[in-house]
Amino acid sequence: MNFGLSPKDYLAMVLDAYEEFKANPLSTRHLIAVCTFANHLPEIIIAKYAQSDPRKVHNHVTGATYRGYAVNLCSEIGIVRDLCDFGKHGPRLDRKSVAVKETDVKEKLVGDAVGISILGFPIARKIEKIVVTLIDGKEMYADAVVSTVVDFWKKTFASDNL
Repeated sequence: MNFGLSPKDYLAMVLDAYEEFKANPLSTRHLIAVCTFANHLPEIIIAKYAQSDPRKVHNHVTGATYRGYAVNLCSEIGIVRDLCDFGKHGPRLDRKSVAVKETDVKEKLVGDAVGISILGFPIARKIEKIVVTLIDGKEMYADAVVSTVVDFWKKTFASDNL
């Protein structure tokens, strides 16, 4: 089925979903939505340009190879793929390239660069964030991952004239 949408229309959906996530940064539903839309961009772009203008997709002919190209430029695209797939398939993925172990809302201490206590120590405050834990133990904030991916696609659409 084709809805008659262009790759730019799909990018607009990514951007809309991202704005909704930014307004609700602890919402798993909004996180999954932006990841799902962003995750499907490689296939949507390939469907439009692989045959008609392969230079725009650096001569890739499948969504998988174009995604690999994009992941090499922006590793967070692979993390977004994992988050999307976990959202669709549940807690177990059989794909060998899975990097994400789990996500959870965690309290983090954040230093306030403006405030200094009477004793001269920076003032810290607690905030809650969705934290993505990778299989190697590295933790990343979901909002930073998504922001990086959205920025990548905005720049890619502009530079490759998609």
